[in-house]
Amino acid sequence: MAKRKNKKSIGAARNGASPKPTAAGIPASGCLSSCATRYVETLADPRVGRGACVPIPPCLPSRRLHVFVKGTHETSVTSSGAGFGFIQVSPYQAVANDATAMLVTDTDYPNASSPTAAGTGSVAFLSNSPYAGADISGSYSGVVVRLVSAGLYIKYAGTRLQCGGSVVMMCSPNNVTLTGTTVSGLLAFESATKQEIVPGKEYSAVWTPKNPVDFEFSTYGSLPTSFPLVAFITAPDATVSLAYDFEAHFNYEVVGVTSAGTVSSMPDPVGGPAAVAAANEVARKPSFNVLPPNRKAHHLKQVTQTVVDSFSAPALAAHPAHPRHAEHKAQAAKAVDLKASGGTSGFWKVVETVAPLALDALATALLI
Repeated sequence: MAKRKNKKSIGAARNGASPKPTAAGIPASGCLSSCATRYVETLADPRVGRGACVPIPPCLPSRRLHVFVKGTHETSVTSSGAGFGFIQVSPYQAVANDATAMLVTDTDYPNASSPTAAGTGSVAFLSNSPYAGADISGSYSGVVVRLVSAGLYIKYAGTRLQCGGSVVMMCSPNNVTLTGTTVSGLLAFESATKQEIVPGKEYSAVWTPKNPVDFEFSTYGSLPTSFPLVAFITAPDATVSLAYDFEAHFNYEVVGVTSAGTVSSMPDPVGGPAAVAAANEVARKPSFNVLPPNRKAHHLKQVTQTVVDSFSAPALAAHPAHPRHAEHKAQAAKAVDLKASGGTSGFWKVVETVAPLALDALATALLI
């Protein structure tokens, strides 16, 4: 008779707890820590991942700050901008309540490319952050901040009769600014996908960390000023303005004397980098970007766990008491056969520089 699985241990693993050890005290598989699990959730959907921190050093006691911007946008009916609507987000600047968090166009916007600043037909929106730019100074009385996650969401707000057109939403590669870009220019990016607008459907795009500054605690003056997160809308009729509700959500860690209500942050040397690698890998896929937020979170968790398992394999495979040791050894033997037949020469130039005792573990990690 097959033994029933321990539901309690399965539930604990899903919640980020350590997996149940074997008789030798070796975990049966890699597992995300609770901090890394929360980080994955907020990268996929910043609205539900509030209270998350970045499980990558420096990990300091910090205040978990959630801010947002909400409003309504209308496509233009003016000049070259007729039929177009542009929504642009600066996740870095949104931490200050006196800086432009979003640039949103309206019915009077005259251009076919996105605005570079507030002006005719282009409105600057501010966040509801409790901090002004001067407060994020790093001085004795100020704070420093680190961006954890950010997301943009839009939904058609007009009548079903007039609904139509398309939207392209994305976060730019390397988090560079997308101001001054046309719809066709945006579609030149690998991760950009044009989606048909239908009533009741929510469309979203999320920011992912890509540069060293994305993991640092910074003062306001050293934060990037780019607008990498965008939604470009094309209406079905350039002579009729259509309305869309939008909201942007941001999560930060705040450190400083005046950051009350701080919570401990714990590093995850495997789960943290795995979450970042997985988030940036899936963000390149158009098929991921068109998923609803809940599906994005589920998919990102699966990819992150796969990366964690691959990181954990070398240590696990080298331990004879591990339940999958025989399987790992067999796969390592296949790798040795590949070497003997002269295949994957580049792979073995790397392998041969590693200590012989780690050979089977390394081969297993790269082949599974």
